[in-house]
Amino acid sequence: DTYICQITETMAANPLGESLLSFSIDLYKQLISESGRSGNVFYSPFSISAALSMALAGARNTTAKQLTEVLHVNSDDIHKHFSSFFSQLSGFSPDVKLHVANRMYADRAFPVLDTYLS
Repeated sequence: DTYICQITETMAANPLGESLLSFSIDLYKQLISESGRSGNVFYSPFSISAALSMALAGARNTTAKQLTEVLHVNSDDIHKHFSSFFSQLSGFSPDVKLHVANRMYADRAFPVLDTYLS
């Protein structure tokens, strides 16, 4: 219970928390509507939002606007918020390590900006 309270407080104190909550609810509603309420839905909104924020780092124009709307974030701040969130999580229990991994693959038909690759 202590850790849950601390994590809840951390999410409330970090702008990422509010954004992640809004994104999670929107995504849940979408997944439930597509599943026809006939089965269980299992997903990680945190991991999905982290992966989409990676895409946002390289997105421009309409795509960037759509991603910021879906994620409920300001594109200039999201990576700072993720960094802050991870550093705060490590303070709850120093002996517990959280490993998160996301990978993106680009379709060769679409050029990736050099600024994103570096």
